[in-house]
Amino acid sequence: MNIFPERVVDDKGEAKIEGGLTLRDYFAAHALAGIVTRDDIESVYSAAQKAYRLADIMLETRNQ
Repeated sequence: MNIFPERVVDDKGEAKIEGGLTLRDYFAAHALAGIVTRDDIESVYSAAQKAYRLADIMLETRNQ
């Protein structure tokens, strides 16, 4: 499932929906927003890794 997909028209003039963020990316972006507000983050790289770990946990919890 993608969040914020885009409506595009192909060469034949047919409209279709494509792109957007995965739900995992969406969750990670929101987690990252909270993580970077803390003063004790080691690096941007580690903050991004943590955000995706949290996103994976959110997806697991959502699927239970």
